[in-house]
Amino acid sequence: MIESDFVARFLFGELDIRGAFVRLGDAWRSMQARRNYAATVRDLLGEMTATAVLIASNLKQPDRLSFQLKGHGPIGFLVYDCPEARNKVGEMLRALGRAEVESILKEQGEVLVHDDICNHTYRFGAADLDEIFPPQEPQPRTLH
Repeated sequence: MIESDFVARFLFGELDIRGAFVRLGDAWRSMQARRNYAATVRDLLGEMTATAVLIASNLKQPDRLSFQLKGHGPIGFLVYDCPEARNKVGEMLRALGRAEVESILKEQGEVLVHDDICNHTYRFGAADLDEIFPPQEPQPRTLH
């Protein structure tokens, strides 16, 4: 079965040509779900998403990936931003609750979250629990 979303690199060594083919399937459908983009916006967003995936897949070190485009067509200015957001993923895990995250760790050995759009993978292990769920300071008791 062919993956729905992937980047396939190619090289024509004799011609000194290299490149990559980007396929956005499930991730692209998810991005468009329940949104009613105009065709021009949808097409440009698709092109920028493919570009971001292509560039992000070649970064040696994950970081923030941003594009700003200016043009004279129907869309005069476009910003596309893919930050490295481990802290945001941590907030999402915190919202799940410690018991749920510990259950995932027990079952799978790690919590793995992949951002298909920005092509970032986040791994959390047992050692990360105190970062996600900082210990609560005890509340001082007052006697009346």
